[in-house]
Formats: sequence, structure tokens, C-alpha cells
Amino acid sequence: MTKTRYNAQEAPYFMEMVRQYLDERYGSNQIYEGGLKVHTTLDIDVQHAAEESLERRLTALEQRNQYKKTRAALASKSEGSPARDRNQTEYLQGAVVSMDPASGQILALVGGRDFNDSNFNRAIQAARQPGSAFKPFIYTAAIDNGFSPTDIILDTPVSFRAGNGEDWSPQNYDKKFRGPVTLRNALANSVNVPAAKLLQKLGISVVTSYAKRMGIKSRLTPDLSLALGTSEVKLDELTSAYGVYANQGVRTTPTFILKVEDKNGKILEESHTTAEEVLSPETALTMTSMMESVFENGTAASARALGFSAPAAGKTGTTDDYSDAWFVGYVPGVVTGVWVGFDRKQRIGPGMTGAAAALPIWVDVMMAATKDRPAQDFPVPSGVVSRLICTETGLLANPACPSTEIELFREGSEPTGYCNVHTGTAKPPTETPDFHETDTEAPPDERLKL
Repeated sequence: MTKTRYNAQEAPYFMEMVRQYLDERYGSNQIYEGGLKVHTTLDIDVQHAAEESLERRLTALEQRNQYKKTRAALASKSEGSPARDRNQTEYLQGAVVSMDPASGQILALVGGRDFNDSNFNRAIQAARQPGSAFKPFIYTAAIDNGFSPTDIILDTPVSFRAGNGEDWSPQNYDKKFRGPVTLRNALANSVNVPAAKLLQKLGISVVTSYAKRMGIKSRLTPDLSLALGTSEVKLDELTSAYGVYANQGVRTTPTFILKVEDKNGKILEESHTTAEEVLSPETALTMTSMMESVFENGTAASARALGFSAPAAGKTGTTDDYSDAWFVGYVPGVVTGVWVGFDRKQRIGPGMTGAAAALPIWVDVMMAATKDRPAQDFPVPSGVVSRLICTETGLLANPACPSTEIELFREGSEPTGYCNVHTGTAKPPTETPDFHETDTEAPPDERLKL
């Protein structure tokens, strides 16, 4: 590896990450004078697609929102000006991480729009609020502890007693309440109130333990607002954690170096996949099925209009002030995460959700990552069963049900009763039994449904 000017270098954020690792392990003399030969995990086609899409899509957002400070405008003013802080910029930024979830190999990594202007690597260094992109961890804990995608929870006004003694009332994005909703539909449409109720029912420590085991290393605040994604995380750890779903419950350690040789060809180190099963294949597949609904009739449905037609699962994330936009999603074999926002927290613009700002970049990157891969369905493990259910009640469908669908369940969690609403004699559906928010001031861990 020889010294190279970064403006002439491929994948500068990725290569700087490699350089820092080699410097810590072998020392600068060995890097620049010893003649190391480094084999990395980078897929240059995916990397180019990520860099091109990030710049093109963010430029379009700058034009759409008519920012006073854009990358182009600030670049023209900075020519010949004194050096400034290279950690933060004043214009719209973004980051991309794409990985192979089975091996942990990083296929592409973009830490910002211009390394020469800012060498701060937003893909691995920036801690930001993920918004609803955190919700899958709540639903994972629920599925793993006896809930099913068809369980019904009431999307109705609720207040919780916060740790400071004040009441907290979560609101939905559209300020509306939907009444009875299934867990699947609540996740697909990113409804906040059911997520908060579910977090309270499960217990904060239970949910955070799932997030940690799946790869979240950032500190998570033990508060019910965690349901809305208020605790900051980093893009690389969130992307890696979603990779657990894509890899049938197995977490792999992210890696960016395949092999290092000295100038004589002696192998100094060689990567080996480190893997650990942290979820059952049944829970992972059930969550994947639920997040497929995000694409089919949820917040990421626009991905289909953008041209991405392969089976996929994922989740949007948007902070309540539109300052952070996320999308993390996957297909069998590839998981990609995208973040968009400003370094100094400010509003991206009205309606700048994860679907509007981050999802189009994700589509571009995944189109490149899958261009030589035939579209395939997610594998179904033997411990998952399917049933025809009534979409209104979440119970087994009978011939009178007007809307039905095939639903997947962890074996043993499937409904056993038939719909009794579409017979003309029963009441409308209510919450699944034992899912009422009673005793909301009690420690949440005491109300876990097993």
C-alpha cells in the first residue's frame, strides 16, 4: 500500500478505514515502506453505485428544498479560503453501508459526499436517532416471546408515567388513531402508539437485550420513548443488526479486509467469518415476513415504483423533526443501510421521511448489488407454519371473511380459533387477550407476555 492523494483514490472513506486499521496493527512504516498487499472486501461496482446515487439524490433534495447552503454553493465559496473543521459540513450529508450478511463482508461504504471536504466517516462514526428504524427490535422481542403477526393491539390514545413523574403520550406520524391493528400492519405502516404499548408490555430491558445481541453497541436510553427511536445509533451497527434477519438469525462480525500479505507474499493475516446464532431461524423469518409488508403495502411501497421488484424486507426511519431519514433493508445475500441528514442537526425539509430521502438511494445501491443475482424468496425454516387468516380479526378465516391472506407463524404461535366476526353475530375485534395496558405505572418488565 503506497501513499495516494485522496482526490485520486477509489472509495476514500473505505480506504481511510483500512489505512487506520493497518496503521494500528502494523505501523506507518510497514504501510508506506514495507510494501503491504491488502485484499479488501470492496465490490467496486456497488461502491460506485453508492457514491453516484448519494451525490445525485442529495443534490436533487437540495434543489427541491431550496437550501441556502448547498454543496455546490459552498464549494465555490471555499476555494482559496483558510482551512476549516473537516469533521462537519453545513450542507446536506448522507452515508451508505452495504454488506453480505452471511460473511459480514462490507461490499460498499460511503461516509459522506466529499472526503476532501470532510473526512468524518458518517457510516461508522455518526451517532444519530434512527426513528422507526429501531422498531423491528421491539417486534423481534415480541415474536420471540409468544406474540404473532396477527395479534391485535389497539392504536388508541394512551399516557405513560415517565421516570421523571410526568405523563408521556406518544403520537402517530399522521396524528390519527386507527383502532384495532395487527402487529404486522402496525410495523408495516410505522404506527408509533402500538410500538410504545408493545415496548411497555415487553419491558425496556428485554427489548434492549435483543438489540444488543443483534449488534447494536451504542448506549440505549432505558425509556419508553425508545419505541420512537430516540436513542442514537450508528449506521454500520444498525445495518449489521438487520443482517441477522437476512442471515436466518445468525450475526456475523463486519469485516473489510480479506487478507494482508507482506512484500514477499507471506500472509500476515486472513479473515475468517465470526458467526453466532442470536435469533431462531423461525423468529428471523417471521420478522422478515412482517418487514416484507413494508414494501408491499407499507412505508416503503414506493420502492416498487422506483423499479426494485425483488423480494425484500426492511424498515424506514424518520425523526419527528425530519432531521434524520433512514432506510435499512435486505434481500437474501445483501443488506444495505442509508442515512440522510445534516451534520449539525436541522430539518431536512417538509415530508422528508426515510421513504422520501433515503429509500431512493437504497434502491439504486441494491439494484447494483443484485444485478447479477437472480431474485429469490427468503428461505422458510421447518419451524414456521402458514395459515389462512382473516385480515380484520387475525383469526383463522372462515368462508364469510371478506379479506383473507396467508400468514406465517412460528409453530405453536398460530391462531387456533376461527373468525367469529363475519358471521353476523359477534362484536368487532378488540385487543388480543392479555394485551390491555393496565397498571401503566408498574415496572414494565413485570408485564412480559410469555
